[in-house]
Amino acid sequence: MCGRFGFAPRKNLTSRYKIQIVTGDLIANYNTAPGMMAPVVIKAEEGNEIVQMKWGLQLGLQKPGSKLFAPINAKSETIFEKPIFSHLLGNRCLIPVIGFYEWKKNESKKQPYFIHLKEDDYFSLAGIYKTIKDEAGLNLSTFTILTTSANDIMQPIHDRMPVILKKETEDLWLDNKAKVEFDKVFQPFKSELMDIYPVSNRVNYPMVNDEELIKRV
Repeated sequence: MCGRFGFAPRKNLTSRYKIQIVTGDLIANYNTAPGMMAPVVIKAEEGNEIVQMKWGLQLGLQKPGSKLFAPINAKSETIFEKPIFSHLLGNRCLIPVIGFYEWKKNESKKQPYFIHLKEDDYFSLAGIYKTIKDEAGLNLSTFTILTTSANDIMQPIHDRMPVILKKETEDLWLDNKAKVEFDKVFQPFKSELMDIYPVSNRVNYPMVNDEELIKRV
């Protein structure tokens, strides 16, 4: 699964993602947690657009007294079987990250790990999104991250991992009119291109946000 990730607006962001429109401020968040706003790349009429969306897919407004249903992850293997997700495969997006976190359970505690690509400043997680009207009548866009089975480097930590898109697949994923071979896109990313290492337990606290979080301990 993916329950926390990091983002930092480095110089090559707009060129890396062919961004023509930037909506909202791009602020570093090394500890993005569910319910927070995050930059998301979508297809625009000309080029791509990066917009702020809330992490946790909302299909409608929360009814008074009900528990909010806002899944942060969706299993790619079953996405076609669940109408709440399958109808949004025409609303595909990229979540640009510098890395994500996962926790490994030890004898008495959980050790957080940071996972990133060895040779890339950014990489893209596959997502789907929905835009609804909030109580004030304003647009509210929310997203969820697709997951797949863990690759070799992730298996000792967790049996799931986010769907990481290859660079050459990103444009295809964003083009909602294009034919996508989903079974190939949803394959676990190559372990040899990834790196994983333990980080400070400070990442356990969502309000902690600094670059020290991604440093090896």
